[in-house]
Amino acid sequence: MKDAKGSSRKILALILSLLVLFLTVTANTNEVGSEIISSLQGKITDENGQPVEGASIKIGTYSPELGFRFVGSASTNKEGKYSIPNYTRGLYDAVSAVISVKGYVVVYSVKSQTLNFQIPEKRTILSGKVTYADMYQTPVEDYQVNLKVYLGTGGGRINIASTLTDSEGNYTFSIIPGDFDSARGENSFQMFFGSNPEKLVEHNVELQLGESGIINHQEYDIPSGRRLNGRIEGYIMDENEVPINDAIVELVGFDTPIIQTEGLFISDIIKGGHYTLRVSAPGFFPLEESFDINGGDTHLVLKLTKNNPPVVTAIVDRSPDHNGWYNKDVTVSFQATDDDSVLFIDPPILVSTEGVDQVIEGMAEDTAGLIGIGSININLDKTPPVTTASVLESAYQNNWYKTDVHVTLSSNDNLSGVDNPKYSLDNGNTWTDYNGVITVSKEGKNILQYRSFDKAGNIEQTKVIEVNIDKTPPSLNLTLDRTVLSPANHKMVSINAIVNVIESVSGLDSVVFTSITSNESSNQLGAGKTSADVQNADYGTNDTTFDLRVERSGKGEGRLYTITYTATDNAGNISTDTATVTVPKK
Repeated sequence: MKDAKGSSRKILALILSLLVLFLTVTANTNEVGSEIISSLQGKITDENGQPVEGASIKIGTYSPELGFRFVGSASTNKEGKYSIPNYTRGLYDAVSAVISVKGYVVVYSVKSQTLNFQIPEKRTILSGKVTYADMYQTPVEDYQVNLKVYLGTGGGRINIASTLTDSEGNYTFSIIPGDFDSARGENSFQMFFGSNPEKLVEHNVELQLGESGIINHQEYDIPSGRRLNGRIEGYIMDENEVPINDAIVELVGFDTPIIQTEGLFISDIIKGGHYTLRVSAPGFFPLEESFDINGGDTHLVLKLTKNNPPVVTAIVDRSPDHNGWYNKDVTVSFQATDDDSVLFIDPPILVSTEGVDQVIEGMAEDTAGLIGIGSININLDKTPPVTTASVLESAYQNNWYKTDVHVTLSSNDNLSGVDNPKYSLDNGNTWTDYNGVITVSKEGKNILQYRSFDKAGNIEQTKVIEVNIDKTPPSLNLTLDRTVLSPANHKMVSINAIVNVIESVSGLDSVVFTSITSNESSNQLGAGKTSADVQNADYGTNDTTFDLRVERSGKGEGRLYTITYTATDNAGNISTDTATVTVPKK
């Protein structure tokens, strides 16, 4: 309890305050009997100090005899200023100003002839929730809530704010509480719940700027037909009444939490109304159950029926191209059948990656969560084989051979494997299966075409090698412009060779002056004892002019010079021919 001295000090302070208030209010007023003519002026600005035009200010007085009454009013001009030049009040009346600005109603006690007001940045928040007094506190929607200030009997109940509760029964007031002394106390507000004047419920609350308050209200008058909050509970079993532990329970269209423990479930609080419960579990058909919530707990027993998984079939857009292999991209789609008509099937798959026994798999899921899988093995080889040709013999030059030529083919395929190499020697008019070494024997230019097929039906691009055969030597004919030299006078005589060559296949490579030999020893001296019987003979070239000495041995039957030329074709075939020059004995 408060002590007596403290109470006395407070009473004395109150008396002094009232005396100061009286002196302040009456300092610049004109007194007429027991009434006083006074005035009020000031300026109203917003949060940034800018003038507010069109704000309303009303002056009200209260006396025990007359109650509360409004005695003057004004509005702010463009400069935010207002003036109530003359209003009448009793000498001891309580005077209040009611300011209406930007949707706010603010009450101030008038303590002088000037009242300036700036809208503060802070607000006072008052909120709460209105529910029925039932088991689960059902929210009351569209419930009238009023905030007022009581300044006295008569017209002294000032409406500060009004609102309706939302669908969850919540309300909120954002106000500027002002500064006043009401009949109920300093800055005392009244909360009124309900719209029926005979059943209004009042709460008193003191509010200061920047504070927050919560006032909840329970309504005991529950109208007929109003559905109250409740909960659902129950358990889930199969046809044999065995609990289903992995079932999923959900309230259709709502996010209301539902707690599940094995086959049992219980919901959070649900608004009164009509609902549908959906239950699903792997291996069972889904089930929907409708029910009503109207207070208390609703008990449900749900039985699910077994469901088999979908049967999925993989379907290819065409048959294999060759030997069970595809050589182009292939599309695999999926079909499914199920007791449940609603299925979610994987989309088609384009198979473009090469490989053997690739497992292409697709799924289908029914509404019970059962999954069926279908698959097919795909062999895809889009790459042709690669064939290499090898010639066993070596060409002489320019790819010409002088014997039969033997060619082997070697093929490789990394996936489906080589089916059959083929070759052609008639420009592709006919193709022959390769069964071993290919023998090319025809003289002339031979074009060997070859290619391979793999088991997927891919065809290798045709390749070509050129095999040129010339087995016939050139035709060489040698003649000399002089074949007999006489008499043997030891002199040098020029000889001209005429060399005729015919080569009709590979072409002539070279004609070479090969040698000059004698039946007598080389450079054998004759009777004149001279030297160098053969001169100006440029062997190894195509030289056709040379000098021979008209010389012979005195003991012999005569000298025989043998001249040899050699012709070679491009295949390496060689022909030689000789001619003779004779120095006879006589």
